Amino acid sequence: MRPRNRGSALLFTLLASTVGSAILGLAIDTAALLAVRAQLQTAGELAADSISLEKSADAGASIETLEKAARNSLDKNDFPWVTITLDAESVQIRHQADVFFLRRIRTEPVAVEVRVKL
Repeated sequence: MRPRNRGSALLFTLLASTVGSAILGLAIDTAALLAVRAQLQTAGELAADSISLEKSADAGASIETLEKAARNSLDKNDFPWVTITLDAESVQIRHQADVFFLRRIRTEPVAVEVRVKL
């Protein structure tokens, strides 16, 4: 006599597809967040370059002037969606990135930030 295990293949397929889709969703969200981080790194380097140019033109420039120069450079280069925080030795670029599949777990956007030394 054969053992009765008719539903085991269906149960295994259902479980494997659920776990596989969760892993695929996590991989897609991770790749999207890494792409945002790469864009933020580019934005941070643009901001640091514009700040160093402004400092070379005016050594006594205020923090507000340096931040305005960085913001102008970022707006010109299609990065108006980032937040800039500037201190004496670094510039921090921040963005609230949306996640797609992790919305089931986390409803708010994920904060991605990059710090570039001046």
